[in-house]
Amino acid sequence: MSTLDWEGCRNQIYECVRCGHRFKGEELIMRDRIVCPKCGFHVIKKIRPPVVKRRKAI
Repeated sequence: MSTLDWEGCRNQIYECVRCGHRFKGEELIMRDRIVCPKCGFHVIKKIRPPVVKRRKAI
């Protein structure tokens, strides 16, 4: 079983798949397990930032 990098997920925003509750990774660190703090569901997804990275084509 691999270990989770808790420091890397501190500033990420996650969303519960069941209830749609959005929360920061700090709440995961406090619970020390991967569950939604509102409903307790075990499936969450990481929200991508709204910034789109653009690169100039060559």
